[in-house]
Amino acid sequence: MNYCLMIHNYPPLIVYDGDKHLYYECLQKYDETEELNPLYEFFKYETEKTWEKALVLASGVKQERKGLSDFTQSI
Repeated sequence: MNYCLMIHNYPPLIVYDGDKHLYYECLQKYDETEELNPLYEFFKYETEKTWEKALVLASGVKQERKGLSDFTQSI
């Protein structure tokens, strides 16, 4: 899928870590019912999220990045 997107000058679709559980749920739903709509809606959501981030990067706006201490505070 990403190959097809990229050869048509679109950014690749990224399934973000925080959304993987929803991705697996949509795949499971398809396995059970062969209904594509939940997976289609998920891909649409992830595509919009990916394109928003790509546009922000293209506009030169730097996003705030978390430091290592942000991840290790709960340890």
